[in-house]
Amino acid sequence: MTTGDTEQQGSASVHRALKILKCFGGESTQLRLSDIAHQSGLSISTVHRLLGALCVDGFIVQNPTTERYEIGPELVRLGVRGAHDADAKHTREVLDSLAETTGESAAVAFRIGEVGFVAECTPSNQRLRFDHELGSRIALHASAMGKVILAFSSEDAESTVRSLGELERFTANTQTAVTDLTADLIQIRERGWSRNHGERYEGVVGIAAPVFDASGKFVAAVGIQGPEVRVDQEVAVAAVLKASENLKGRLRAG
Repeated sequence: MTTGDTEQQGSASVHRALKILKCFGGESTQLRLSDIAHQSGLSISTVHRLLGALCVDGFIVQNPTTERYEIGPELVRLGVRGAHDADAKHTREVLDSLAETTGESAAVAFRIGEVGFVAECTPSNQRLRFDHELGSRIALHASAMGKVILAFSSEDAESTVRSLGELERFTANTQTAVTDLTADLIQIRERGWSRNHGERYEGVVGIAAPVFDASGKFVAAVGIQGPEVRVDQEVAVAAVLKASENLKGRLRAG
């Protein structure tokens, strides 16, 4: 095989991998192997082989429960950094300050499909802490940042909740009733911040607020997470609202 043949095969593989990645640009965030093959026009065997390589590098991950594929943390990291590079340094500085003020881990999350994705984060310097890692997914109905995303993405809270389908229960505090979550979202929108009280993980509290662009359109959520026994709600709310104001006009929808 000549060098030219090798380069041509490599180029073809890259082209096929990109076709697979483009399949995840639609409304559905989780795809079956057959779905990807159909959308990309590639054979099942080719898709399976390339997905294996993409999973190894973190661009795609496979849900162990559903066996469906979804975009991975590395792809999220590259996408978000590319879209927000001009203000990435400012965002990190705001999160660093938020983490220092509250003593808890701080993060910014955007909505992608039916989940929230952590686009930037600063870990707490405490030994006992709860971190949202870069590119990690957060449940929209069971997290402070997720509920901010739901509350400010639409004025029709009930329709927003119903569009999520069946709400998964993670703990005894998880809101799984449409009426309960709807009422919570309305209150969040009215007061301007959200609280997660052990709704995703027992003993973990989160406080979050919306981030708007220069025109006043909601684009993201900023928040902190930490052990319930340590989080001071009054301090956290004030700090998160300040971070929200400092990020205003500096982020764009992904």
